[in-house]
Amino acid sequence: MPLPSIEVPKYKLKVPSTGKMITYRPFLVKEEKILLTAMETGDDESVLLQALFDILEKCIETKNVNIREFAPFDMEYIFLQLRAKSVGEEAEMNIVCSNEECKKSFEYAVNLTDLKVIKNKKHTNKIQLSDELGVIMKYPNMEIANTFFKNSDTEELFKMVASCIDSIYTQDEVFSHKDHTAEELENFIEQLSPEFFQKIMQFFETMPTMKNELDCKCPFCKKETKVVVRGVDDFFI
Repeated sequence: MPLPSIEVPKYKLKVPSTGKMITYRPFLVKEEKILLTAMETGDDESVLLQALFDILEKCIETKNVNIREFAPFDMEYIFLQLRAKSVGEEAEMNIVCSNEECKKSFEYAVNLTDLKVIKNKKHTNKIQLSDELGVIMKYPNMEIANTFFKNSDTEELFKMVASCIDSIYTQDEVFSHKDHTAEELENFIEQLSPEFFQKIMQFFETMPTMKNELDCKCPFCKKETKVVVRGVDDFFI
């Protein structure tokens, strides 16, 4: 006689960058094992990142969804919502009181469903460089962003910026990134004036993030203190 099967609930959420609805299920013990195994590696972020990809790919049931092309804030938002439905809506964080006369640490329960993607009102993916020239940008995926922030060198910066060009337009033509090589796009970036390059960099500087600021009260001195939650890193890395 076969063992009883357990019905797993399904949920829907909206991908922040696209507005598209996806269906997902909570992660099970077999997926939690993937995460725990990755966390045992310590500070190897590439292993942890691969674990996030593996879990999302198994739990998102919507067809034709390329997890690896999600923007970093998409990945973090979806994973935290997934974690809330799988383990529980609250996650403990270790907080240090901001009161200089106290500075004691304490545990604080963060409700993961309260965490939102924070958007900058000045953010736009359409960058008008001049009256004749502009670019349409797309978000870096998690792997590209992670490579840049891990190395933070000039070469990786230019590669990231070039990879995020969706199209270049003039008054008469539109040049899609699909029709040009990575080298051609990098050359285009290198030929820009510093003023134009800075306009493009504002796209990255104002990009949505999972950085949330929450208020809590220190249980020792009773003073209000700020809790800054930066996303997945604060809970799993």
